[in-house]
Amino acid sequence: MVTTILIKLFIQAVLLIWFYCSGLPEAAADDIRIKYGSSSLDLRGRYIENLMVRALRISQKKYGPFSINRLDVELPSHRVLQALEEGKLINVSVAMTSSEWENKAIPIRIPVRRGIFKYRLLLVHKDNLKQFHSITNVKQLKEMSVGLKRGWTIRTMLETLDFNIVEVDSYDMIFEMLHGKGFDYTIRGIHEAYEEIRLRRRFYDDLTVEPNILLHMPAPSYFFVSPKYPRIAERLKYGLEKMVESGELKQLFEQTFSKYIDMLDLKNRRVIEVGNPLLPENTPLDRNELWFDYNLVDN
Repeated sequence: MVTTILIKLFIQAVLLIWFYCSGLPEAAADDIRIKYGSSSLDLRGRYIENLMVRALRISQKKYGPFSINRLDVELPSHRVLQALEEGKLINVSVAMTSSEWENKAIPIRIPVRRGIFKYRLLLVHKDNLKQFHSITNVKQLKEMSVGLKRGWTIRTMLETLDFNIVEVDSYDMIFEMLHGKGFDYTIRGIHEAYEEIRLRRRFYDDLTVEPNILLHMPAPSYFFVSPKYPRIAERLKYGLEKMVESGELKQLFEQTFSKYIDMLDLKNRRVIEVGNPLLPENTPLDRNELWFDYNLVDN
């Protein structure tokens, strides 16, 4: 009799546990909302997406499922940080770091492109190439006009350094205005310049990469996460650190950017030190494994 009662109680307990567990919702997926690129001809987001997806997959065992929703509507550069703070339209973005970004959003201090943004090229009109042959310092560059998009961190940085800036409202307008000689040059990353010229050759075949000058300005780009989503920030950091540790981030970087580095003829370029007054003090410059250095290319 006692045995029968115990068996019934055991069965009831098992059924109760099963009923309770089956009624629990599945763990909610981390919903990533992000915007890539500035136009249909802006392919820079492909690398960022590949990197982010890989970091999220690496973290899946620890953090569970995730979903990615790409924002397809136009979002002006100067609105991105505000939208990220609000955490409604987007909750993740990639940007060149500054104290403002690091104070208003959660920075993942792992340079997404291994700091390749510290090396910059000039895009110029072919008719004006000769003007750049004798340029050897920042002062000479400041005497010319540079076209930069409103809201870009590099625009704020160069404004602080007293560059002569022509503000442009959209990414595509930069190339249109350079074609029309609305300014003397624009500044692009070494992974951006050649691709941007290639994609626009049929529209603006009079634009080119200046062949002799290389600017140096420490300017890492990070993933930034809305302060309303600290779990996503923790998750991305976990996945990215695993990629750094395994060498996977470096491998992905080299697969994507080595062809542009090879095109540069780095040893024959004049390096002009520009600096970056907006670089936050806690930038992890002491972590050598995070950074690309062109002096090590041939090693």
